Amino acid sequence: MQAKKASDTGKLQIRDQTQLTKARARNRETLALNLAPIISLNDKARGAFLALYVTGFSKTYDVLAFLFKRPTVPEILTPSFDAVSLAFFSFLFNSPEALILARREYARALPLLGKSLTCPRSAASDSTLSAVLLCDLFEKISSTDSGLSESWMSHVNGALALVKLRKAQQLAQYNSRRLSVRLSLNLLISSVAASRPVPLELRQLRTDLEPLLDKDNPKWTMSGLVVKYADLRAAMKTGHLSAADIVVRACDIDQEFQHLAEGIRVSFQPTLVTMSDKSPSVLEKHYVVHRDHFITQVWNVWCAQRILLNVIMRDHIPIEISGKEAAPDATTEVIDCMGRQICASIPQYTMLPKEPMEDISITQKLRFYTLLWPLYVVGMYTTASSGMKTWTIEQLRSLSSRFNVRNANKVADWLDAEVRKDPWELYTMLGGYAFAA
Repeated sequence: MQAKKASDTGKLQIRDQTQLTKARARNRETLALNLAPIISLNDKARGAFLALYVTGFSKTYDVLAFLFKRPTVPEILTPSFDAVSLAFFSFLFNSPEALILARREYARALPLLGKSLTCPRSAASDSTLSAVLLCDLFEKISSTDSGLSESWMSHVNGALALVKLRKAQQLAQYNSRRLSVRLSLNLLISSVAASRPVPLELRQLRTDLEPLLDKDNPKWTMSGLVVKYADLRAAMKTGHLSAADIVVRACDIDQEFQHLAEGIRVSFQPTLVTMSDKSPSVLEKHYVVHRDHFITQVWNVWCAQRILLNVIMRDHIPIEISGKEAAPDATTEVIDCMGRQICASIPQYTMLPKEPMEDISITQKLRFYTLLWPLYVVGMYTTASSGMKTWTIEQLRSLSSRFNVRNANKVADWLDAEVRKDPWELYTMLGGYAFAA
């Protein structure tokens, strides 16, 4: 009996030690959680913006890295940066809380911006121009309308006014030059979307920048042709051009786009991948792989611009020239050819394993997002017999269902219902250049 009692006592001690060990483990976990740094929503948003727009996906705002390294960060810069970071975070993760905070920071940034503009010296600074461009970016990201409101243009117009105050020698400095290039591109695209002529001040800025930039940069070179396209759209809106004049001008610009492609260096050319089997992710039995998403976007914009120019020509060629029963003409052939090139660029991103949505990186999602506008242009204007409209709708549905790409379903719905929206109206709804590479 004594031996059994001792044995029972031993078991009890083992059980007690086990419970004690578990309790200690729970205490350690609790302590670790209490000691773990709590990352605020603001900090998460800043990190996402910096990782993607300053050092990663886009790098179009790399200037911010220099401005925030200064011993004293200008007061005007912080709220505008927080506003756009939070708006971007809200877009990525569908966070209503982040959008509320973003609008609060934006409201705080505006009076500081107004105050800075009252002093010529501060108004001409890189910090003020950066703050204006960040506020402009906030408007693009936070807007959900498909129409073009005055707020969509207000900040870029304000930024252009600042250029007059800035000294010519500022362009020789990297930060100032980068900001000026960003402004020129933003204002140019805003002019296109609004069907407004390119302002004289922007033309002068481009002239000043031209000798300082890489002559082989296809994006900058192509933007010079977009200036002509913007002016054509603005002239068409006034109704003062004859159909013949419209066709001639569109044809001239289209030919310049063709010459641009011929002059682009070999390193920008894609690699052709031929498939042995048919895949729903591939329109035909081949697709192309570009060196990076920046080049993919440049090529897709080039193709989309040629489609839009040839649509203008097709719609304005007099009937007595084209003929009511005419076979597909040269413009229609170009439209379908460019459409196939855009479609061929899609599989390099979408032919992924059947991974869970959470395994897709934010950078990959942004790559997907840059495909929505060119896919819409393809689905909108290519011929029914080409099958591209059906295919683009399928790709948009897939982007939505597989990867939860925001607005992909909406674009597919517009194509499915044949809602013939101007592509630039859709462009504003998607956020415009806010998500460009």
